[in-house]
Amino acid sequence: MLYQSTGVLRYYPNKLIVEIDQGISDLYRKLIPKWIKTNCQMYPAHISVVRKETPPNMQYWDKYEGVEIDFWYENIIRFSETYFLLNVFCNKLEDIITDLGIPVSSIYSLPAYVFK
Repeated sequence: MLYQSTGVLRYYPNKLIVEIDQGISDLYRKLIPKWIKTNCQMYPAHISVVRKETPPNMQYWDKYEGVEIDFWYENIIRFSETYFLLNVFCNKLEDIITDLGIPVSSIYSLPAYVFK
């Protein structure tokens, strides 16, 4: 099932995120079984859009700072080696990534909502 929400775009020196409602993270953290070890959340709830790479088209960096973005997310919790994730879908984020010159399929730029 997909759910809709909104967030605000924030640019930092080497990452682009969407700040989202902390309640989403709080809810899904409570759904993780107690026997699975989780770390305390280090950062407020967010969607990682660009991280660990420098976009080729830096002239577009900061272009959408503070803009509100609508997105959809799945209610299925995925696990990686470090994080718990929810899949996120947003055409506007894909357009922003493309403007920056990063392939949407990049391992570092695939939008995924992350919580630990």
